Amino acid sequence: MTRIFILLLVLTLCVPGVDATDIVVGPQHEVSDLQTAVSRAVDGDRILVEPGNYLGNVSIDKSITMLPRQEGSRYTVQGRVYCGGASGKRILLSGIRILTSLQIQTTLTERLDLVIVDSYLYTFQGTQNQPHLRVELYRDSIAQGGWSLSSCAIIGCRFLPFNGGVSYAIVIQNGSLPEPNDIIGNIFQGLGDITSAIDITNAIRPFHIENNLAIGPMHFLKVTGGGLNAPMPMSTIINNTFIDTGTDGVSMLLETSAINYGLLVKNNARIGSGTIAAVTNGNVSALPFVVFTNNVVGPPGSVNSSTGIPVMGSALIDAGDPDPRYLDIDLTINDAGCHGGSNSLVNFTTPMGSAVVGYMRAPRIVPLGSTVNISAVGFDR
Repeated sequence: MTRIFILLLVLTLCVPGVDATDIVVGPQHEVSDLQTAVSRAVDGDRILVEPGNYLGNVSIDKSITMLPRQEGSRYTVQGRVYCGGASGKRILLSGIRILTSLQIQTTLTERLDLVIVDSYLYTFQGTQNQPHLRVELYRDSIAQGGWSLSSCAIIGCRFLPFNGGVSYAIVIQNGSLPEPNDIIGNIFQGLGDITSAIDITNAIRPFHIENNLAIGPMHFLKVTGGGLNAPMPMSTIINNTFIDTGTDGVSMLLETSAINYGLLVKNNARIGSGTIAAVTNGNVSALPFVVFTNNVVGPPGSVNSSTGIPVMGSALIDAGDPDPRYLDIDLTINDAGCHGGSNSLVNFTTPMGSAVVGYMRAPRIVPLGSTVNISAVGFDR
């Protein structure tokens, strides 16, 4: 007997409302600057921007979508972009190049959802101690680290080399919004002054750090401070690759006294000498809520040094957990590192198109007869 299964996938797409208006901005149009367009817009409107350079600051205090009018083009803001007056709003920016900074210049009193897609950001300021701020970045290029976020989804982004005098690219701390924090499919490469690509401090919500590639010299991850308590939903550090180009000697720093919540550390790869993880005041066995398994140390040359893809004969191939829930995209045993599992880094390095699924979360295994719950974030201009 043949059974036909129909999978219904509902995407959260960024599309305008029924009564929304499109405002076109460009030198040849009635509206030639971005601030005028924002001033004329109301909640739900789209601002379609012609390619070019736009001078002056832009202050956004409404639920709007701002994106290129021509698919695949970009528009550049020479000034700052402010979102501080947007408590209770949802802002989506696509295809924007911000050469100075994106700023939250006031303390938010209501939730602000800030979604940025396929853009270039020099730096992001005013995000520290903003428990009402949710930041979602999809396939962006980030030039300056030091981002302090309470709630985030950072998916498929590239953090560029810089020397900015800060010790981390991303720090997550003191978040109270209900969503988990996802840092998935990103590349951290040659980050200058950075000592840790990701710093988890006093995390209140579960976090998932998966399929990232970090190229040193730096720690890939540092977990410190309190926050979550068992039996909260488990946090995960899965299928990440750290290529050590220095003498640091360790990929992850785990603070013994602080990790009192479920944490799965699995299928990660370290390329170079040293260890996968170091634990302050003890060892991994001193962390009763941490499951640490199938992590691999591979010699230099085990992977392509710029993409993290395992080379033929690499110690990472089929070295992850053989459980079917962790199978690679080609249904072979999970490779250790960023190109293993269904969230392989290759998913996030393809070019953007007019419509794209930024990230999809689905259960790794589904018991017979149970409901399949799939959530996805997508974008369609």
